[in-house]
Amino acid sequence: MKEEYIMKKLCLGFLALTIATAVLAGGNTAQYVTYAKIVDIEKVYRTSKVKRYSDCREVTNDSVTSTLCDNIEWKTINQAIDHYRVTYELYGKTFSIKEKTRPIGTERRMRVTATPYR
Repeated sequence: MKEEYIMKKLCLGFLALTIATAVLAGGNTAQYVTYAKIVDIEKVYRTSKVKRYSDCREVTNDSVTSTLCDNIEWKTINQAIDHYRVTYELYGKTFSIKEKTRPIGTERRMRVTATPYR
């Protein structure tokens, strides 16, 4: 009984994969589904720039006190992850896609659209 259930699941999975990878011909384009290998995942941070003052001193002119600083430096601060730059490899070529969520696993299902180059 258990073997029949496993065999039925395998057949249904194979059937779904076969249907998904079938070429949909419409005009001069074709679409199919395949798997691309994940090569690299890079975190891209949302950043902000902040002024940092150093070597400051108080200066008084005509009863008005002001602060003068000799060094002003702009610092870039990483606040949070904005998105992920994911690099994939498919058919010997690599390409990158910007994704909001981090992909899980070592490969990702892709829909490929092929159009003749003119």
